[in-house]
Amino acid sequence: MHRTPFLVVGAFVALIGLVLLVAPESYFQLYAIDYVPGMDFPARRFALAVLALGALLISARRLEP
Repeated sequence: MHRTPFLVVGAFVALIGLVLLVAPESYFQLYAIDYVPGMDFPARRFALAVLALGALLISARRLEP
């Protein structure tokens, strides 16, 4: 019962992390009001934590309730 939501949310979070890592300017241009080129470095640093959260959610789907 909990496996599918964990997989879907984990994949979505991992996708956001990949976008932040590879092309943070596209993410910020979509969600931020004013994009500043200096925002790339913090976004790429935060992307690893977001990817780790996605991996944790995907691996947590195998746990018993």
